[in-house]
Amino acid sequence: MLRHDYDHNIASWIGLPLGVLAGEAAFLMAEHSTDAHYFVETFAIVLRAFYVLAMVVMGSMMFDKMQTRHGQIAYLTLPATAFEKYLVNWLETVVATFGAFVVGLVAAVRVAFSIMLGSDPQFCVMLLPQAFVSDVLPWTAVVVWLQSVMMIASALWRRKTMVKGIALLVVVAVPAYLVTTSLQLSHSTINLLTTLLTVVNYVIVYKIFAKTQIR
Repeated sequence: MLRHDYDHNIASWIGLPLGVLAGEAAFLMAEHSTDAHYFVETFAIVLRAFYVLAMVVMGSMMFDKMQTRHGQIAYLTLPATAFEKYLVNWLETVVATFGAFVVGLVAAVRVAFSIMLGSDPQFCVMLLPQAFVSDVLPWTAVVVWLQSVMMIASALWRRKTMVKGIALLVVVAVPAYLVTTSLQLSHSTINLLTTLLTVVNYVIVYKIFAKTQIR
């Protein structure tokens, strides 16, 4: 299953780390400053944006191989159970996307470091792990929940998945944000709730996929 999906989705497998590489390298070179505090704050904001964008976009592409009738026939008739197909897609969408994001990020730092040898960029490299660990990873539960909403959209709709998924995301995320801010929930509580909601969404995605018929 993994080999089949890799052969048919090589563009997305390669495109994500390359996109992160290009975007982050451009930022590192454009925003390089001797003010370390300013750089880390700006970098953390941009990094979170890239992180959310990468996970959400790949979530909307979870079942992109089934957008056409021919693709549906080819994929649904593969000699594997619905759960096996779902598990492979889940691994690609969640685990592989995170891995590709980290690979692209590391490569971006290396490229920017090589290009900026004359401008003393060492502090960029030293502060990168700090920014990633302290400002990005703590929000992974929320980001993965947002991605799971887009996975529902990918399972439900074959046409204009991204547009419909973003609409669904707004409908779900805006009320959730208003509730959490009004209740002043702690970060740990938000992570717990979003983790539970993510598991529920994964089950919903599987149920939808398992009942998918050729359209």
